[in-house]
Amino acid sequence: LGTTLSYEYIYEAITPITTSFQGWVVWDEWGPPALLPDTLYHWRFVFTPSGGSTIYGADQTFRTLPDGRVTVGTGDPAGCTASAFTTALATAKEILFDCGALPVTITLSSSHSITSNLTIDGGNKVTLARQNDGAGNHFNVQPGVHLTLKRITLSNGTNTADCGGAIKVLATGQLTLNETRFDSNTSYAQGGAVCNLGTTDISATLFTTN
Repeated sequence: LGTTLSYEYIYEAITPITTSFQGWVVWDEWGPPALLPDTLYHWRFVFTPSGGSTIYGADQTFRTLPDGRVTVGTGDPAGCTASAFTTALATAKEILFDCGALPVTITLSSSHSITSNLTIDGGNKVTLARQNDGAGNHFNVQPGVHLTLKRITLSNGTNTADCGGAIKVLATGQLTLNETRFDSNTSYAQGGAVCNLGTTDISATLFTTN
């Protein structure tokens, strides 16, 4: 494996194949060096028969994900849970979703504090819904932090303690909304959907029943 056709990384472990059977499953776990983010890698199988010449498999490629990009789900709704989303928030710079072909709703049981720059892209298929129990909003964007929401719906936030039924942007915080929907969010103070004490940029966004 390597970043060029010279295949500069060679994993030295040898997996012997006996002649006792007609079929084999051959696998190994990749060791060091660590793979770089957002990098195209070339790889191929190498097979050396006993007493024969080495056979080289065809060149194949894959690209690693960019640093900080996390995908919630593995192609079906079952993997798109509130816990998976919360786990992604802990490390991601960008969150994407792979929840299948149909729209999904992920029900959040708590508010999330955004403490580092983050983009969340719902792909026009994801709704983040609060439990509508009056417990709070979806996101609180902390000072100096930039949250970007794309192609996603936020619904049922109920903030009884502060402004911003779905999102509160604190002083010097930044919020960018692009193709975002806010539906049925409530604040007992200002901003049924968004409370902006910092900077908020809105484009192609729909607010209904907030």
